[in-house]
Amino acid sequence: MAGRAGEHRNSDQERRCRAPSDRRAGLSAIFLPTLRHSSEEQVSERSGTVAGDTLVLMGEKAKTVDEYLNALDPAYRAELERLRALVTQLVPDTEETISYGMPTLKYRNRALVYFTASKKHMSFYPSSWAIEELKDQLKDYKTTEHSIQFTLEKTLPSRLVADLVRVHVREIDSNRQ
Repeated sequence: MAGRAGEHRNSDQERRCRAPSDRRAGLSAIFLPTLRHSSEEQVSERSGTVAGDTLVLMGEKAKTVDEYLNALDPAYRAELERLRALVTQLVPDTEETISYGMPTLKYRNRALVYFTASKKHMSFYPSSWAIEELKDQLKDYKTTEHSIQFTLEKTLPSRLVADLVRVHVREIDSNRQ
């Protein structure tokens, strides 16, 4: 089925799920019966592939953070595991889950960070407040209101990740909504 450039269209079997807060963040959870990209090419020869920002494992979304990470290319997996370890070291009482099809670390029952791998980049979602507060340190990265895109060639420095996480922890602790 034809669509706009970069838009994934499959058959009637494809289903998109969007929650209200999901629309605000511009995220989508995609369930695909096959492992195909918009050009119908195979994205990965591994057990999973990335469609948008949602990892698809043989027709089903990852159910755990480990499942998500284990399906990635080893280089992407290592980088996202580095971020995961850094955040859990900074905030030891985080809880891991999958939310909106993405690995999520929760703090005080709220999403602290999300992280994803796409075909050409990875994304880190600390919070719009953290991105706004530290925008001067992010000028070398592509950002949206809610995410920071980075690559293996230009990863996020540990100190920057720590600063972003600390800002969001401060906002959660102050009960900012």
